[in-house]
Amino acid sequence: MEVNQPDRSTRRRRGKTDAVDAEAAALAVLSGIARALPKSGDGQVEALRMLRLA
Repeated sequence: MEVNQPDRSTRRRRGKTDAVDAEAAALAVLSGIARALPKSGDGQVEALRMLRLA
């Protein structure tokens, strides 16, 4: 699942550790709040990225 970046004010109140971030991400997925779409991996940007690698 892709998870949106947490709200900055909420993140500041709860702390900034990896464990807290992982818990917040898991809760977002379970509650249905996580609605970010993963990058498709195709299109113009990906074509340019492959050109630069070659």
